[in-house]
Amino acid sequence: CIQAVFGLYYRKDIFDKYGIEVPQTWEELAKTAKELNLSLASSKAFFEVLDPVIASDIA
Repeated sequence: CIQAVFGLYYRKDIFDKYGIEVPQTWEELAKTAKELNLSLASSKAFFEVLDPVIASDIA
């Protein structure tokens, strides 16, 4: 059994600007990240969404 602790930082002002609620699940995070990536295509903002099961392999 692999146990890990995950943290997530986000910019509240961007979520507020686009009227998006902060995701509460990994699935919501993936959906929101795709939406914001499309909305912010001309900016330098991006999200990388990792499956929490495999994320512990990247360290």
